[in-house]
Amino acid sequence: PNISLQDLQVVNSLLLASGASIHEINTIRKHLSDFKGGNLAKKLYKSSKATLISIIISDVVGDKLDTIASGPSVPDTTTFNDAVEVLKKYNIYDKIPITVRTHLEEGLLDDRLETPKINNECFRNVHNYIVGSVKSAVEEVITFLDIQGFETHYFSNELVGEAEEFGRSLYKIISQELEERSRGNTSSKFTLIGTGELTVTIKGKGIGGRNQEMLLGFLDYMKEREIPYKFLILGANLDGIEGNSQAMGALVDNIVLNQIKKNDINVREFLENNNSNRFFKLVETEIVTGPTGCNVNDFVMVLLLHRNV
Repeated sequence: PNISLQDLQVVNSLLLASGASIHEINTIRKHLSDFKGGNLAKKLYKSSKATLISIIISDVVGDKLDTIASGPSVPDTTTFNDAVEVLKKYNIYDKIPITVRTHLEEGLLDDRLETPKINNECFRNVHNYIVGSVKSAVEEVITFLDIQGFETHYFSNELVGEAEEFGRSLYKIISQELEERSRGNTSSKFTLIGTGELTVTIKGKGIGGRNQEMLLGFLDYMKEREIPYKFLILGANLDGIEGNSQAMGALVDNIVLNQIKKNDINVREFLENNNSNRFFKLVETEIVTGPTGCNVNDFVMVLLLHRNV
């Protein structure tokens, strides 16, 4: 497409701030690229009919091949119409550059511009292999925790939705787990693990990221509540940097919660300005590693220890 890098960056920024899911964002990306959405396979087949082998590290919920890196070697299940509908759903269609809008409108009228679908012959010699995913990362974590004497419950590999809302629901997930464990003789220390990719709808001009926003949502909900265990919660983006911050995520525990209550910190104000990183700098629990070079999803871990431990 005859679209400048600057115009693509504008579209990407609008999408990231809109609250759209990664699947919805990739629906747009596929239809603004000569390579994504199966177009790489199409180009190679057209030029040489060569065999294409893709070695893939998954960073998406459910390891969906057509979503990972926008599926350059995978049949696309979305259309130009889907792309336009996503932009209209989040009220950004009228905000995108004219070059992008023109290309999308041309795609609606010309089937030749559409991404290749499952019956396209260009996929005849394509082989896709996932060699790394969040599943393998979680298996390593569970093995380590088992050695440390923790029981572990991997409660979800499909965390999606608004980060703040999930943070608030995390209390209910923890409470339900504690209730179930109270019925039998279980370990005095255990772990809950969840993976996926949450989203943030940008309202303010602060600095933060989805995991930090999620943890802040949890703390805001917890101001009037208690957990009868010592707890430590990690929320991290495994590629090492999230949002517009330099942090990969943050930690919260009983100490941070007590700081909020004791000093009457207005957590709501940080949330409304999407300024979660500023908060975690304030309480000194942000996690800064720099880029890891390997992203396999977001990672949420809750460590719970009986208060007598």
